[in-house]
Amino acid sequence: MSGTMTSRRVIRLAVNSRAWKPTEGEWTLAAQCVQKEEKERIGKFVFKKDSKPSMIGRLLIRRVLADMTGRDFIDIRLRRTDKGKPFLETAGSGEDFHGSFNVAHHGDYAVLAADAHHAVGTDVMKVEHRKDIRKFFSTLRRQLTEQEWLTVERQEGDKDKMAMFYRFWCLKESYVKAIGTGIGFQVSRLDFHVPTEKLSMNRMVRDTSVYLDGKKQTDWLFEETLLDADHCVAIATNIGATDTYKESQDARSFEFLTAVDLLSRCRPLVGSQPDPEYWAMFSARQESPMAQRS
Repeated sequence: MSGTMTSRRVIRLAVNSRAWKPTEGEWTLAAQCVQKEEKERIGKFVFKKDSKPSMIGRLLIRRVLADMTGRDFIDIRLRRTDKGKPFLETAGSGEDFHGSFNVAHHGDYAVLAADAHHAVGTDVMKVEHRKDIRKFFSTLRRQLTEQEWLTVERQEGDKDKMAMFYRFWCLKESYVKAIGTGIGFQVSRLDFHVPTEKLSMNRMVRDTSVYLDGKKQTDWLFEETLLDADHCVAIATNIGATDTYKESQDARSFEFLTAVDLLSRCRPLVGSQPDPEYWAMFSARQESPMAQRS
C-alpha cells in the first residue's frame, strides 16, 4: 500500500489468505493488532482456512481506515451495529469517516472495498465446479429471477453456467451488504442484467444494472472482475442520482497485497501482549475439513 492512500477516496484491496502460512511471529503480531473482541471471535474458528481470512479482513479495515482518516493505526476503534456491521467510532483526533467500507472472503481471497463518500458493499466467490449442478440449481431456484436463470442457462457448459450463477450471487450479496439490512432481504427482488457476460482479470466491468421489484435502480453502480480464473468479485456503490461518479472514477481493478505486506503496516494496540496460547491454539488446527480427513 502506497503512502498516497490518504488522497484516494475509493480503495479496493485483495489478499490471498490461502497462500499465507503464518509464522508464530506473524500470527502473534496480527492478534495484537486487532481489538480483543475481534481476536476472540477469530479464535473460535475451527479451521485455519476460516481464521486467516477473518484476521486479514480485520487488519484490512483498520489499515485502510487509518490511511483514509489520517488517524494513527492504534487509535482506530471499531464497533458493530445491532445487525453486526462494523463501523468506526467518532474520532478523538484525526478525521471522522463519513463513507463506507466492507470486507468479504471466500475461497482463497479476502477483499475490501472502501469509499469516502458513498455506501459500498462487496462480495467474492470461488467458482466451485459441481457434479450435481441440476440439483444445486433446483435447490436455489428461488434466489434468482427468471431472467437471471435464462442468462445462466445460455452459458456454454456447466463450468460457465456455475460461473454465471456465482456472479449473480456476488452481485446480490454486494447490494444487500451495501444497504446494510442484513440477511432478511429477499434477494429474489433483485433482477440483475449483465450486458457483458464474460468477466476477465485486470478489467473492471461497469455496465451491469439492477431492477428492484421491477423498477430499474439508476443510483447504483456495480463493478465486477475476476481476481483469478476461479474467483469473481463484485462491488455495489450507491452513487446517488448523478452520473458524475461514473465519469470521474477510473475502472481500475483490485490492488493485490500479501498478508506480510499488510502486517508490515500494522502496529500492536496499546496494552496488547504477545499471546503464546493463541498461537498454540491456531497452529494445532487443521487447514480445512479436507485436510483433517486426509
